[in-house]
Amino acid sequence: MENRDMIRMANQIAAFYEPYTRAEALKGIHGHIHSFWEPRMRKQIYEYIDGGAEGLSPLVTAALSDKK
Repeated sequence: MENRDMIRMANQIAAFYEPYTRAEALKGIHGHIHSFWEPRMRKQIYEYIDGGAEGLSPLVTAALSDKK
């Protein structure tokens, strides 16, 4: 998958959870990505975060930063 598509998808998930409390949003984003993204996609987003996470919502990076 192209990084731009992955970023768009992850940021859409984050946008959905923005009205929630921070704790609920982080849990929801993490849960969604781990429940619905296939292993290759999860590996790619973690590698992207490790590389600087340019363009990703801070909610996405926070939700995935320490919960591999």
